[in-house]
Order: sequence, then structure tokens, then C-alpha cells
Amino acid sequence: MTLEKILKYSIAAVVLFIVGYLAYQQLKPEPSLPGKLERLPKFSFLQIGSKGEISRSDLRGGKTVVLYFSPDCEHCRALGEDIGRQLGRLRDIDFVFVTRFDEGDAIAYARDFGLWEQPNMYFGLDMNASFYNYFGEMYVPSTYVFNEDGILLQVLYQNTMVSDILDVLAGKVSDKNKGTR
Repeated sequence: MTLEKILKYSIAAVVLFIVGYLAYQQLKPEPSLPGKLERLPKFSFLQIGSKGEISRSDLRGGKTVVLYFSPDCEHCRALGEDIGRQLGRLRDIDFVFVTRFDEGDAIAYARDFGLWEQPNMYFGLDMNASFYNYFGEMYVPSTYVFNEDGILLQVLYQNTMVSDILDVLAGKVSDKNKGTR
């Protein structure tokens, strides 16, 4: 191989690398560093029970609660049951449940509490641990409460109940912070 061909191939390889890198930068999710999350991020998760995806653009654009959960976590189950009991009070809030655990168990969780068919309940599967890229943390359970403008009001942990979420949305600060994990 001549020096001229080696140079051409090297330049082509560098150009391909740069184009690929720039394309990746455009497509990768906007990272949220721990403690830096301020707004509801642009996210995309596989939608549980379908072949599609759930993303921020699928939401109705009002108050949003994102729950990172495990179907067998006792704190997650208590919150799911509480949400199911109070569905009438929660119609104007979009709930996005995200799990990295078994899809069948997540569907059973949603059905156990009457959440599966609700128009304001969304269920996402996070098999690639991308939740961290969007929200900056992956504690089970974690509840992220956003107002109508998509501004993060507070992140709640463990013994969270509907009353805590409603308090945060009403402007109160809950004591269900990291110290309760």
C-alpha cells in the first residue's frame, strides 16, 4: 500500500469518526447530574405492554409525577395502592412509573391497584439503566414531583404517599427527602 492510499484511508477514518461522534452527541439523552435536575427532562422508555415508547411528549403537559419503582418493593406497593384508592383526586396529574424489573410483574402491579387502564398513568421499562441519564439517580423508590411548567418541586423517597405528593404540589416541602431512604 502506498503512502498516498494510507493517508486517504486515515483521513476517511477520521472524518467518519467525527461524523459519528457528532451524530451521537445529537441523539444521546440530556444528562442530569445528581442534585442538578431542575426540570422534567426529555426522556424515552420502552412502554410496558406495547412495542412503543413513552416519552415526555406523550404526557398531557400538566403536573407530572415520575416514580422509579420495583413491583415487589413494599414502599412502592403502598404508594401504588394509595394512588389506586385516590384516583379521583389525581385526574389532573400525569404519573409515569418507570422500572428496570420484570415487565410482567410491572403489569401485575399496575393491575393490582387499578392503574393499568387509567389515561393519566404511564408505564415505562428501563432495561438499559437510562433513568440515571435523565434523572440523575436510581433509588427505589424515588418520586419526582414536577409542576405544570415542568419545574422539579421535590424528590421524595421511601414512605411516600399521595398526601406527600399533593402537599408538594400545593407548595409545601415534604420531609421524605434523602434522609428517609
